[in-house]
Parts: sequence; structure tokens; C-alpha cells
Amino acid sequence: GQKGNRSEWKGKEMKGYYDVFLPDGGLRQFEPLWIRTFRYVKLTIETKEEALNVLDFYNIYTAYPLQQKAIFNTSDDRLAKIWDAGWRTARLCALETYMDCPYYEQLQYIGDSRIQALISMYVSGDDRLAKNAISQFYNSLQPMGLTKSSHPSDGNQIIPPFSLLFINMIHDYFMLRDDSIFIKQFIPGIKFILEWFASKIADNGMLGPLPYWNHIDGGTLFKNGSPPGISEGGSAHMSILLAYTIDKAIDMLNFFGHLCDAAYFKTISTSLKENTLELCYNKEKRLIAETPDKRMYSQHTNSIAILAGMFDERDEKIVAQKIITDTTLVQATLYFNFYVFQALKKAGLGNEVINKMNKWSELLDQGFTTFPEHGVNSRSDCHGWSAHPLYDFLNITCGIAPSSPGFKTVEIRPQPGNLSFIKASMPHPLGEILIDIQERKNTASHFKIILPGGLTGKLIYKQNTYLLKDGLNEFILE
Repeated sequence: GQKGNRSEWKGKEMKGYYDVFLPDGGLRQFEPLWIRTFRYVKLTIETKEEALNVLDFYNIYTAYPLQQKAIFNTSDDRLAKIWDAGWRTARLCALETYMDCPYYEQLQYIGDSRIQALISMYVSGDDRLAKNAISQFYNSLQPMGLTKSSHPSDGNQIIPPFSLLFINMIHDYFMLRDDSIFIKQFIPGIKFILEWFASKIADNGMLGPLPYWNHIDGGTLFKNGSPPGISEGGSAHMSILLAYTIDKAIDMLNFFGHLCDAAYFKTISTSLKENTLELCYNKEKRLIAETPDKRMYSQHTNSIAILAGMFDERDEKIVAQKIITDTTLVQATLYFNFYVFQALKKAGLGNEVINKMNKWSELLDQGFTTFPEHGVNSRSDCHGWSAHPLYDFLNITCGIAPSSPGFKTVEIRPQPGNLSFIKASMPHPLGEILIDIQERKNTASHFKIILPGGLTGKLIYKQNTYLLKDGLNEFILE
């Protein structure tokens, strides 16, 4: 059956994990052998000749000690509620490692952990779980050239796109932390992974048939979460994701002096983009199809295409607008909206992200106190990847992002939507970044930005650029 509103429990049946304790008549204290995550607890007690006295029942909260250092206050009260539920979700999905969910698998998956690491670094400034996750995933590299989908785990599940997201996760850390010694050790593995994918490129210049489970987004029209073109070859999504990831790898290869490798992989990236556009771009729809037969189109693939720089500025906006308005596209779930929102940001339509938060608001209306894996009828009611609005608010709405490796400079490109004011801050390795925006319709807007000592950057607003120094920066802009 359907789960329904999570705040309504009367007349419903509780299913899930349970513990059985057998009292012996003495004074005893019982506890489970491992953590239990719950919204409600049901006690079923059966006695024999003697009554049972329950003197107390309580729980002890345990999680990785993430501390909320970022602040995000706005004119829209619903965003504060999303922020609170998102932070609760993120905390419950972090223990000795990141976990996809605290109730079911409790596994550190790459697709989930990339988002969770960004949340940790943006909201708490704590990068220790992120570094641990990157090291764990690197240690899971298999002899053929791919990582496991999750690690540590005793299983050996392979999800090829997660190996690409692993490289993107390393790049995220590369941009947010000045930690060259840590990053440099992963360069051989990055090349190893990319070579596996390069070996799968077919004669038409796109990726050919791919083995294993190529999960992109569950809970969609994609079969088992995999886009078309996997088993038979010609997946636009995987071809573009590979090109996008290669471009991120090239940043790191050039930084560490691997210039020949960077040039070699650049030719592969360029070829993948050119051939995928030629074979899969529909000039009438002005969208990229999932395969050369042009039968299916999705938010997913067109978002990754924007992020990969497949279009010029004009066409990029057209595609982004279609991602927003065209309901015939395969729609992204909560998880993949992370990439959809980043695409909207790149195309200059990040103002729309605030409107897209309705999905999360509706979950709160359904009684959720954390965010689920896919939607109302998800199995997991608490899934770390669905907490990405925490990152979106700071990275897209406030527009705070590193503009050079190690976060040595900052770019602030606010896309506040219809918010009349924003007061926010986030931790930086040098201190704290504070931003105060007062938007006034039909009049000048007031910006107050404070950067920590030693950090400089730029403010980009309505296609104009303003230099930022460390300390206080104030602008009145029209």
C-alpha cells in the first residue's frame, strides 16, 4: 500500500526492523546491537504469570559530529523549514562514514557521498568525512579500472557512472581545499578510470555497449534507473557524462603538470561532444535525445549537456528553459535535481531554483521531517542526497563558489529568484564569508559582502563584474 502522510499513524500498520527481548523477571536494561533510526516506536508486550514494569524508555542520539556553521535566512519562511529538514537529513546520514540512508543499506555510495561531502564543506566546513570517503572509494578500485559503487562494503557492485562521479567528487575537493598532496595521489586512478571508458568508445564516436548496472536516477521512466543506449550502445547521457568528467579531470591534470595526458583526454572529450551532438541533437526540438534514434528525451541528459558546455550561450538558455517547462521530458527525481539545478545556474536561470523547492515543501506538507530517496512513496524516508537544497541555497541562490583551486579566490553570482532579502554565511578555510542582499523591485539593490582576511574575488550581478577585497564590500546596484 501507499505510505501517505507521515504524521498520520492512527489505524495504520507498522512494518520494519524490530528487536525481541526476553525479560527474566530481574531488573534489566535492553538495547539493540546496532543503531536504530525511527520516527515512531511501537512496543508490543506479552506477559505470562507476572506483570512487567517498564520503568523508562529513551534513545541516545549518535551521529558524526557535524556542526552547522552556515546561515541562510531569507524573506521566504518555507526555505527555513527546508533548510532545517535538510540539515537533519544530512546529519542522520553521517556516522563513521557517509551513509545513503540510516535505516536500510547504511552504505557509503559515491552518487550520494558527492552531494553529502559538498553539504558538509559548505555548511559545517568539516572536510574529514569527505577526505575519508574519497580515500575509501579510491581503495575500492577494481583491476579492470572501475570503483565499486559503495565502499566500505563486502559486496562488489559496480555502477560505472558512479566511477565518473568519483572523479567529479575529487574535483569538488580540489576546488574547495588547498590540499595538493592529498589530491595528487589520486591522479593515477583518475587516468585508470578514464582509460576504461575510452576503451568503450564505438566507431561512431559515442560510448558503445556498457557492462554492469549504469544507474543514473531511480524512480523515473528509465528502466531500472538506467537511460536508453546502455546495452546496445549509443547512450547520449553516458557519452556526455564522460566528456564532462574528462574536462574536470583535465583541470587537475594541468594543475599537477600532466600536460600530455590533459591534451590526450581533451581530444577524447571534444570528439565525444561533437559526435553526440551530430547523432542525438534534434534541431526541431532543440534538445539532445537519449540515443541516435531520438525516441526519448530527459531533463537528465540535457542538464549534463549544459554542464559539459555543449551549447553556445543562446542555445544553452533555450535548452534550460525547456528543462523547466517541457513536461514530456523524463523528469528528474529529488536526487538528480542536484544536476538540473546546477545546469540552470550555468545557463543563468538559477533564479528558478527557488520555485523548484516546491517539491521539498510538499514533502514537509506530507509530514516528512527528513527528505526521502525519491518522493512520497519512497522506501527510504531519510536519504542524504535529497538534502542538496542546503548546498543549492548557498551555491546557487547566494552564488558562492570557488573560482580557483583551493578556494583561493571566490566568485559570488547571486540568483535569488523572488526573494526580497538574503542574509547568509558559510565557512571558508580562511574564516567566514558573509553576504547580505536587499533586493528592491524597480530600484537599486544593496549588497554587503564580507570576506575573511586573505580572500579576494568578484561579484557578478546582471552580467557586470565587481572586484571584491578581503573585509567589507558594499555595493548599490541597479
